[in-house]
Amino acid sequence: MATKNPKIILDEYQYLIYRKDTHKTVWMCTHYFRSKENRCKSRLVTTGRNVTVSADLHNHERSVKPERYSNMLSQVVYIIRERVKHRLLRDGHEEPKNNCRRVRLSDLSQRAKSDGLDVHPVLQPAVGALQVQDHHQWAQSHGDWSARARAAP
Repeated sequence: MATKNPKIILDEYQYLIYRKDTHKTVWMCTHYFRSKENRCKSRLVTTGRNVTVSADLHNHERSVKPERYSNMLSQVVYIIRERVKHRLLRDGHEEPKNNCRRVRLSDLSQRAKSDGLDVHPVLQPAVGALQVQDHHQWAQSHGDWSARARAAP
């Protein structure tokens, strides 16, 4: 396996390393490096086994066919997808993207939960809706969850 130019393939899109820090690595779509005029802004941020996918959409078709990478090594990771909450204006048009608030929703598998990964209830989305709640407001309505977690055997 080559390690000179590591690559991540997610949802049939390829990502290459853009910047590497001590605790995280930023990956950009391979189409970001092709032309300055029409760059793809989609990116991934990895920290350990957590992969955060940006809310930016790809501006090109999927570039990888599944049969080309069927023999590559795969790894179990936890995927966190960023979502953009759009607000509609009076005339039915959406606000520009820079005025929207980003909300992270976790896309955790049953394996993540069975591995003992503690998912804070505020981060769990309601079915069919986007749930955004202030931690202080949640703590008042549900009691101090950290004290209950410490008291549990």
